[in-house]
Amino acid sequence: MSPLNRRTSFLRSAIGPLALFMSLVVFAGSAPAQPADAPGGNAGGDDRTGAARAPKNALSVQWGAGITAAGSVIDSAGGGLDLLENLINARLLYSPEITPFVETIGPFYQIPEFDLFSNEVAINYERDPEARFGWGASFKYFDITGKVDLPSSYIFSPRLPFELPLDPPLFYQVTKRSEQRLTLAAVFQADANFYWRFRPDAAWNPYAKASVGVGRGWLGDFGRGPYIEEAHAGLALGLRWRYAEGLFLYVEGSYQYYVARTGPSSFLDRTEVLVNPRRGDVIISRASIGAGVLY
Repeated sequence: MSPLNRRTSFLRSAIGPLALFMSLVVFAGSAPAQPADAPGGNAGGDDRTGAARAPKNALSVQWGAGITAAGSVIDSAGGGLDLLENLINARLLYSPEITPFVETIGPFYQIPEFDLFSNEVAINYERDPEARFGWGASFKYFDITGKVDLPSSYIFSPRLPFELPLDPPLFYQVTKRSEQRLTLAAVFQADANFYWRFRPDAAWNPYAKASVGVGRGWLGDFGRGPYIEEAHAGLALGLRWRYAEGLFLYVEGSYQYYVARTGPSSFLDRTEVLVNPRRGDVIISRASIGAGVLY
């Protein structure tokens, strides 16, 4: 995936480990399973007897972190910061921290890089978790946060005809000073998942997964900003390890494509909603870990 624009960054350093993980999954999937009558166990290390009943369901919890992102939503985030920078340098916006220096030495100001991060927390259900093909459902919470050192900025209100010349000018705040991580979007999602397992009876079980889903949430702080409605689809490769009877751990790498629309927000007031794309798409690669039970 191509790097983000100059205003944004994800955890690009994790690209190498993700590629290595994908290679390990493919290698594990191509390794032959241990014969059932081999010494030390059956079915690739599974210590259950052949008469044991295969579990019909699996339930797991999962956490994932974004690695890279691209798309029109990411571009609009960088474009919005470019616009803010240009308005401050042109002195169309007044910033108490920046404007006195701009008036003295000229348009020098550059907004620092926008550092993005994405979390995903999921509860997953699988049907027939030890069959070659299976299906399931997920309920997820997904967010995107960003950290950028923003100055406070204001726009002058034009004088009204009835105002006296000595009346103090009015200011409307556009951005508030921020040096902390901001929530840019928070979404609840529901997915349908379809699994293909390379070694369904083995203790080490590589798998491929396709998913489709929808979500709804908010821009800005949780439950306070304009709405977000989105639909998404994704592909994933994972590796599950059944380390004890009925218990497993897994790792997963995925690509998710989102198409979203958002409600309106003020063009001038960016104190609560910094970026509002209205419509757009985004592709996020993600690395995840999880744990679950078979029953």
